[in-house]
Amino acid sequence: MRVIVFGTGAYYRNRKEYFGGVEIIAFIDNNSNIQNTSLDGVPIYAPQDAINLDYDYVCIMSNQYAVEMMKQLVQLGYDIDKIIGFGTFANLVKRVVSQGCMQIHYRNLPGTVRENKGKILLVTHELSLSGAPVVLFYAAEILKKNGYDAVILSPKDGGLREAIMKRGIPVVIDPAITGQNTYLYEWMSEFRLVIICTLTYGEFVGELADFPKPIIWWLHESEEVYSGWWPRAKPERIGENVSIYAGGHYALSTYKKYFGNDNCKMLLYGIPDENSNFEQGYEKKHEGIVFAVVAVLQPRKGQDIFIEAVKKMKDSDKENAEFWLIGPDPGNYPEFTASLSEAVGTEPKIKMMGEWPMEKLKEEYPNIDVIVCPSRDDPMPVVLPEAMMFYKTCIVSKGAGTAVYIEDKKNGLVCECNADSLAEQMTWVVNHQESLAAIGTEGRKLYERVFSTEAFENNLLEIIQEKI
Repeated sequence: MRVIVFGTGAYYRNRKEYFGGVEIIAFIDNNSNIQNTSLDGVPIYAPQDAINLDYDYVCIMSNQYAVEMMKQLVQLGYDIDKIIGFGTFANLVKRVVSQGCMQIHYRNLPGTVRENKGKILLVTHELSLSGAPVVLFYAAEILKKNGYDAVILSPKDGGLREAIMKRGIPVVIDPAITGQNTYLYEWMSEFRLVIICTLTYGEFVGELADFPKPIIWWLHESEEVYSGWWPRAKPERIGENVSIYAGGHYALSTYKKYFGNDNCKMLLYGIPDENSNFEQGYEKKHEGIVFAVVAVLQPRKGQDIFIEAVKKMKDSDKENAEFWLIGPDPGNYPEFTASLSEAVGTEPKIKMMGEWPMEKLKEEYPNIDVIVCPSRDDPMPVVLPEAMMFYKTCIVSKGAGTAVYIEDKKNGLVCECNADSLAEQMTWVVNHQESLAAIGTEGRKLYERVFSTEAFENNLLEIIQEKI
């Protein structure tokens, strides 16, 4: 099989071993900085320059932009019948085990899970430390605690696996998560219920319309993700076995906008209380004040707004302040991350800290005074209730769904999605640091009332019991 691979970023790198034994004759990529170079000894072309190569398939290595990439290839003249996504490709090669499904099992094998109330499968699009995978992990913990045998399935490995394994929850890695994978389909039938997380699995949910077990499709997506995935994300048919839930008001309203129906209910996540000093309240650990953005580096998270806001603040207000950018670079937005690095280079008060494991972030919370969420489009970022748990003051843009719960300068601060408004709120915090303890206390109450594991557990178990 002679394959052209469209995309050289993190999506490909996390699955490259699956191309063993397949002849990759070329990579194509829209990033002009890497065109006319090579990857693993294979040339990288601009898409228009590889059209005359002798190929069997063009494999699109992206989830979010797959539709746009396919349209681009068709417009350039590529054979539409030879353009495939990774799921289709994985089924074609069937290279790892005789059943045609690549699986890596961590901890006890799913077939030998001790069954109490029954086995429940939780499907995530990745095992990163980002919002949706993390809250699905918390759901698995709740199920395990309440006598269910939870198993997590993902198409690729990631930093979250270590935390899952510490809780004794089995993990299965299978790049070919599709209803066309007959081995996977049969294996899934052993579970009493399947929870599928994120919009990216819309096609998969459609393929499971006749699946013999109940399915919960749990959506957390923003406007940007819908616009990037639509209409591919909409299942061809939603079976009667599928119940749809949204992780917050923002995700719910966005679902209704794109699906045009009211078939979706609310299931707001909760996170466990890991503040061992929850009675202590906010305590200042150092001179000055530290503001931090904790998010994957990408445009919708608004790190550029944060940098611009810092630059707009007066030097006198920044004198005893630090501004941290914490989060991984997934490699999907090279121009954006390059621009961040360039902008940070001209502002000595800003530090790019890179990705921090979950445990390190929790250890460092005492050294952070304010968590800033400058997002343009962010349904319900997990970092905010986590920060509230530790009595941290949060500055939340109106682009984040959490903003609906914030009363300005009472349990947090709210800003518009622009640098001027954010700079104004950060300046207010610098000049009213005596208010951080009271705001942090009210934020902690908000966490306990809305985002705690107890609230989530009651809602989740009621839904699970109803379905099975």
